[in-house]
Amino acid sequence: MRWTLKNRFSPDINGLDGNDDGALSSWYVFSALGFYPIAGTGEYYVGSPAVNGAELDLGNGRQLKITALNNSAKNVYVRSATLNMAEDSKDYKNVVCRRDIFEALAKGFVEAGDFLNAAEIGNMTFGGLLMTLECGVRFLTDYLDGDHYFKIHRPEHNLDRCRTQFALV
Repeated sequence: MRWTLKNRFSPDINGLDGNDDGALSSWYVFSALGFYPIAGTGEYYVGSPAVNGAELDLGNGRQLKITALNNSAKNVYVRSATLNMAEDSKDYKNVVCRRDIFEALAKGFVEAGDFLNAAEIGNMTFGGLLMTLECGVRFLTDYLDGDHYFKIHRPEHNLDRCRTQFALV
């Protein structure tokens, strides 16, 4: 995507291939943000942001924040992403962890530098599962202890958080 953004879009007369009915321009904006919708699927392709950051108002008080630390032509991998739903959703049975996205994130960590040793790289999948399980246990413990540690906004809030984490594991 970065090559296309750099080489096929520019402010001069030859900067846009073909006639633009809005689709190419919207693809450009989405791609510059680091993702774009896959038509007819409800899914998104995750790429590499060409901007350092952006905030999108999704309506109903929801926001999407994009932060690209050390953004450059060399640093093109996504290091983290969030769930396909809120971490405290009551619809935890539909939470998914897509293998292709996990593998892309892992690849980004491995190729971003030499800060991981061989043991950390070899245990990356187990570490992700263990940290998710640990977080779920912490939510459950707080729920059973009367919700004193994590801030809650409704009854069983921490229980819903726990269920979402356990569903991921």
